[in-house]
Amino acid sequence: DHDGWDANLGYTWMHAKNTDTITKATDTSVAPAARGNSWANNWDLSAISASSVFAMQHNVIDATLGRNFYLSQFLSMRPHVGFKSSWHTQDERSDFLTAEPTVADEKTTSITQQRHNSFNAWGLGPRAGFGLSWYMTKNLSLCGDFALSSMMTNFSNINSDTKEVTLVTEAGQKDVITAVFGGGTGSADNYKVKCAVETGFGAKYETWFSDDNYYLAVTAGWEHQAWLNWSPLNNGNLTFHGLTARVAFGF
Repeated sequence: DHDGWDANLGYTWMHAKNTDTITKATDTSVAPAARGNSWANNWDLSAISASSVFAMQHNVIDATLGRNFYLSQFLSMRPHVGFKSSWHTQDERSDFLTAEPTVADEKTTSITQQRHNSFNAWGLGPRAGFGLSWYMTKNLSLCGDFALSSMMTNFSNINSDTKEVTLVTEAGQKDVITAVFGGGTGSADNYKVKCAVETGFGAKYETWFSDDNYYLAVTAGWEHQAWLNWSPLNNGNLTFHGLTARVAFGF
């Protein structure tokens, strides 16, 4: 009734978090790998220990309309068009603990320095691509997929550098001094066109049953995604790759 066209709606949920700590060895120090102007001018760039926390929330909705047809006896193709939407956040916090000697009449017990970077994005745009299947048997095939998305994306970037100095005087009085250097909040209405490229290769088993009224497919393979110039926290590009498995049911 619809000339063999099919509609697909997919949701991708990927939330990740990682932490790490380091303590200096004898006669060494810990220093940040990335130093902005505020770090160079206002920060003590050596520390006795450091810790870092990185968290990411990646959510994607894909809606496509496609159609399968045969290019030859053993080769089929499925072109598809649709939309891709993504909302994405990244948060990175790095803390450095520095011990300081006595300064004048006050004794500095510790200095805590923190760098906080946060990135938020939301995008929507067209998605198009195609899939190829080379049938080795009636039900088993090798398959490949390619898709390209171009999304109008609203994004903001928040970064701040904080230095907290804890002072203990000879009388035992404790003072905490906090200063924020540089940083700030990026524009909340910053729009750019961002592109995502998706590729994949694997094997697929599919079958039709109940007088060809129902369809079942199981696919396993390797997939790669590249979100080009997506985030300032990971050198621009955001990439995913790995072994994936899918189960599809149609009627």
